[in-house]
Amino acid sequence: MKTIKDLPFPITAMKADWMPADSWIGFTPTGKGLNAAAQCQSTINKQAKNGYIIEYITQSIQEPNEGYENEPSYLETLKEHPQVAGRLIAIHKIRASSRPLEEILGNEAYEKMQDVWAKPDKRVRWSVAFPIVESYEIINKPLAKKIFSEESQKSIIRRSSATLRELSEKDRISLSYLEIKRIETRNEWIAIEDEIEISQKSNIDQSILDLINDDLPVGAFEGETEEKTSKIKRRAAWLAQKFALRRSREGTLICDHCSYDPKDTINCDKKYLRSLLDVHHTDPIKSGFRYTRENDFELLCPNCHRLEHLKIRMCNDDVL
Repeated sequence: MKTIKDLPFPITAMKADWMPADSWIGFTPTGKGLNAAAQCQSTINKQAKNGYIIEYITQSIQEPNEGYENEPSYLETLKEHPQVAGRLIAIHKIRASSRPLEEILGNEAYEKMQDVWAKPDKRVRWSVAFPIVESYEIINKPLAKKIFSEESQKSIIRRSSATLRELSEKDRISLSYLEIKRIETRNEWIAIEDEIEISQKSNIDQSILDLINDDLPVGAFEGETEEKTSKIKRRAAWLAQKFALRRSREGTLICDHCSYDPKDTINCDKKYLRSLLDVHHTDPIKSGFRYTRENDFELLCPNCHRLEHLKIRMCNDDVL
């Protein structure tokens, strides 16, 4: 079973709310004026630090505006709330920059949400919205008070905040062994579309492009146009390059299978050490319908990389 410590990025902050997130996490700007939303967005980006966010459900629950006490979505939340109140329920990766909630939900759903929850003179409830692009359910949904120290409970749970509550290293250690299970999120397409656009404008090393082209089989893109297949592969190569650069910065340029360390062979600059390892896609057949994430890669020495491709060919021969 996967645990929080197995995630490729740290949990940097907590989002506390009385209603579980669906496919986005929203914040209501507290400031006034034209820059209120932009300031709120900037604060959340700084707090998230490109890491994961843990979702906590508060003990209390808010009442809707007058006249909406029998709103079906509210009644459903009211019914389910006792089972999750005070608990840590999920881990989310949000898109680094927000999109208008109206764009995520559609105009009709957005206006209905403001009718139910916003103040009449300030229809911006949860309007600074961040699409959730990756999610994990926390198995058994533990009570937060069983996980965090009394000191941490005071600073991140009992303290009111309109933004995120940043976690300390001590908090992350407390969370690290919680078991998690990957769940699909409806807004993953937002990250994919954004990243395809970025990858089209990025310089990508030709050797990585060639490796990814070899790793991703034609069968993974059945039904896709040649243009879309090309864009998907380029995005995968862009992510592979990001992965390799991160490993280089971290100083972890070793084979993930046999632990071969190029430094044991030659004393040279990092860029040359990196050339002795290949970037390998660990689950290429899923790239057509699930697409690729940065944590789908590993660094392999040439021997281990050849062995992985031989295993894939043998598996395919058995299927045939």
